[in-house]
Amino acid sequence: MTNNDVNIEKEKQLPLVSFVALTYNHADFVEDTLAGALSQDYPNLEIIISDDASPDGTYGILQNLVKKLDQKEQVILNHNVNNLGLIPHLNYVISNFVHGDIIVLAGGDDISMPNRVSETVNVLNSDDSIIAVSGQMLIIDKLGIQMQIQPSAIKQGKYSLDDEYIKTISFMCGGSGLAFRKIIWDIFGTLNDICPTEDSTMRLRALMIGHLFVSPNTFIKYRIHNHNISRLENIYNLNTHGIVTQYRSDVKLAMDLGLISKDFGKRLEKKILLYEKDRELAVCKVGKPRLIRGWYKIQQEIIRKIVKYI
Repeated sequence: MTNNDVNIEKEKQLPLVSFVALTYNHADFVEDTLAGALSQDYPNLEIIISDDASPDGTYGILQNLVKKLDQKEQVILNHNVNNLGLIPHLNYVISNFVHGDIIVLAGGDDISMPNRVSETVNVLNSDDSIIAVSGQMLIIDKLGIQMQIQPSAIKQGKYSLDDEYIKTISFMCGGSGLAFRKIIWDIFGTLNDICPTEDSTMRLRALMIGHLFVSPNTFIKYRIHNHNISRLENIYNLNTHGIVTQYRSDVKLAMDLGLISKDFGKRLEKKILLYEKDRELAVCKVGKPRLIRGWYKIQQEIIRKIVKYI
C-alpha cells in the first residue's frame, strides 16, 4: 500500500465536516474569510459560502476569488436572488447544501484559524456526549489589526444543562466559533424564521442533548465593526419575542422527546420568562432620563436575583 493509499484510507475514517460561511454586505472582509476556510488543515471538508443577496458586491468578489482557485470543486458557492435574513438563510443552506456530520459556522467578516476544524473534530471524537464545540478568539478591527485577546475568564471545558446554567439570566455559554453535530438539526429541525440569532439557540439545543465544550485554543479572529450583531448596542435591538419563542418551542420538544425531564423543562420555562422580562427592561432604559433608567435597573437586579431561586 502506497503512502497515498494510506492517506486516502485515513481520510475515509474522518467524518465529513461542512464549513458554512454566511455573508451579507461583507465585501471588505470575504477574501480573508474564504482564505481562513481554505487554510484548514482538516482533509475531509466541504466549504460552503453563501451570500444573502448583498447589495455591496460581496458575491461578485467571491465569484472572482473562487475562479482563481486550483481546486474549484472544494468550494460550494451560493447566491440568494432575494435577501432572506440571517435565520431563513441559515435554514436554507443547511437544508440544501450541507452533507457533513459536523457543521462549522463562520461569519462572513471573521477569519477561522487553520486548526479550527481539526481541533473541533478531535474534541467531538474524544467524547460522544459533546454535541457542540466553541473556542477562544482574537479580536481584530475592520482592518484586521489585533485589538485584544478574549479574556481568560471564560470558562474552558464542558458546559452542562445544570443548576449553574439555569440560575443565570443568559442562555449563552462561553467561547466563540460554534460547531455542532448535525444531529441537533435532525432532532430539532430548522429555526423559526422570526428568531434573529442562531448563537444561544443552538447552544441551548446542544445542552438539551448533551454537552458543549469550550476549547482553550483560539478558533477565530473575530472582527469588530459597526454592523456586528453581537455588539452590545445591537444585541438589545434583536427581536426578543423571536428568541424566546424559539427557546420555548425547543424546550417543549425536548420535554416531549424525553431529552429533559418535565421538572427541568418547567425550570427552563421560568428562566425564559425572566430572561424575556430582563431584555424588555434593558430596551426600556434606552434614551430614558437617569431616574427612569435607575428604576428599570433596580427591576433588572430583582429579576436576576429571582432567577437564582428557580
